Amino acid sequence: MKKYDDLKELKNLANNFYEKVFEANSYFEIVKQFEEMNSKFNDEMRISSFFYSYTRNAMVVATIMETSKLYDKSSQSINIKKFIDICYDQKHQFPKQNQISYKHEGIDYLDKRPFRHSVLPEEMEFFQKDYDNRDALEVLFTNAGNPLTVVMTIERYFDLFRWKYKRLESKIEYLLKQRNKIYAHNDENKIFKIDEIMNKYPLHYNDVEAILSFSYEFINFVIAMLTGINKPIRPINFQDWENTLHLVKVGLKHEALEYEKELGFDQD
Repeated sequence: MKKYDDLKELKNLANNFYEKVFEANSYFEIVKQFEEMNSKFNDEMRISSFFYSYTRNAMVVATIMETSKLYDKSSQSINIKKFIDICYDQKHQFPKQNQISYKHEGIDYLDKRPFRHSVLPEEMEFFQKDYDNRDALEVLFTNAGNPLTVVMTIERYFDLFRWKYKRLESKIEYLLKQRNKIYAHNDENKIFKIDEIMNKYPLHYNDVEAILSFSYEFINFVIAMLTGINKPIRPINFQDWENTLHLVKVGLKHEALEYEKELGFDQD
C-alpha cells in the first residue's frame, strides 16, 4: 500500500474521498426526502408517479453503490479503513495541538492549546476510563447534563475512529454483500433469492445513515486538520425539491380556481 508521505498527496486523497462521500450522501438525502415529500405533497407527486417511483429506486441503488465504493475490498481499491491506517502512519503530517492565530495591536500571535473533544453519548464506551477518573469539578459539570470533555492527541483521535469503524464493521460487510449479490451482478443463482439475501445480510435505513455519517465525520476531520477547512455534508440547495413541489401545489390550486370559474361556481 502506498504510504502517501507527501502532504499534497495526502490532501488530494482526502479530497477525493470527500467528493465520494458528498455524492453518496446527496443521493441518500434524496431518498430521505421521498417519505417526507410524499406525506406533504402526495397529490402533487401523483401527477408524475412513474417518474417518482423510478427515481426513488434509482437513488436507493445509487446510494448503495456509491457508499460501497468507500469500503470496497478489492485488491486495487483504497477504502476508508485503509485511509485511517494511512493517516495514522502519517500522523506526523497532522498538527499536534490546536493552533489559533490572532492579531492584537498590530502584532500576530499563535496560541497553541491541547485538542479537546466533547464526548458524544455513543462514544462513552471508548472514553469510559476518562469518565471514571473525573475530578470533582468534572463530576459537577457532567452531572448537570453537560458532555464530558477530554484532552485528545492526534493518535487518540485515530484510535477513536478505528473503534467507531469496528462498531460499524458488520453493517459495512452487509452493505458489501448486498452490493455484490443484488446490485452489482446479475448472478443466475441469485435472481430468485433476493429476499433470502436481504434477510441474511440485513441493512436498514439507519445503518446506511450511520455508515455515511461516520464516513463524513472522518474525512472532514482529516481535511479540517490538514487545511483548517470544514466541508459541508450536503449541497446548500438540497431542499429545492420541496420548493418545486410548493410551486406545483400553487399551480394545482390555481387550476382548480380557474375550473370553478368556468363552471360559474364563483358567482353569488
